[in-house]
Amino acid sequence: MSAAPRIPDWVPDTARGMIAELRTRTWLDDAERELLDRLATYDAMKTGVWEKLPSEPKDFQGNIIHHAWVAFVTFRRHPRPFPKAKSKGKLHEWAEHLPRQTLFPDFMHAGNLLRNNVLDQMIRHYGDAQAYWQRFWEGDKNLTLDQVIAIMDQVSSFCLKVDVEYQAFFRSLPEVKRWSGSKPARKFFTDYMSKLMREAYGKPLDPIVATLEEVAFDLAEGVSTETIRGRRRKPDRPEISRQK
Repeated sequence: MSAAPRIPDWVPDTARGMIAELRTRTWLDDAERELLDRLATYDAMKTGVWEKLPSEPKDFQGNIIHHAWVAFVTFRRHPRPFPKAKSKGKLHEWAEHLPRQTLFPDFMHAGNLLRNNVLDQMIRHYGDAQAYWQRFWEGDKNLTLDQVIAIMDQVSSFCLKVDVEYQAFFRSLPEVKRWSGSKPARKFFTDYMSKLMREAYGKPLDPIVATLEEVAFDLAEGVSTETIRGRRRKPDRPEISRQK
């Protein structure tokens, strides 16, 4: 793991704190750490983001860093649909991506596994479990079998409720029609950030989003405000019916 660069004095305190916090995530790969380094050090962040942000809401700079990181990382690690075209190249690309998507825990699977397997066995064979409880239970001796069963049921419910939140988050994300190449990742990023800007500031702030895309994807050629505005205004192309 590379050492964190020195963060310039012009970086707002809330942004500085968020960068430091995100960098502690041990599962980050090189590309994700380098993203944080660019957000922390590139001069474009000073002139194109921090100096242009509206004054209200106050201390929102840390949220800007967090959401830029979320947008970048979510696209990279989002589960990909199984390719419809069964070409070797598409299948290889899909398989290569599988290790990345472990970022998103499967709380539904965990909750259902606990409820339908562990709890089911404990309840169906309650007499046997009770008979062995004093001999083999190594946890808090004050806990009874009934209390542990109740706790496991509560943990299962907790997992399923967290999964509902995750699914709501996934539904709120920009639609992705293609996953290959850099253009879908960049469009996902700016769609996500434009929505955030509208919600936080009441307007999309296209120049700031353009700078964030430039920094996030390390684009030496930069990104024009017109490009961001065009993505926001471009309507979804209607599907062409092939029925005769």
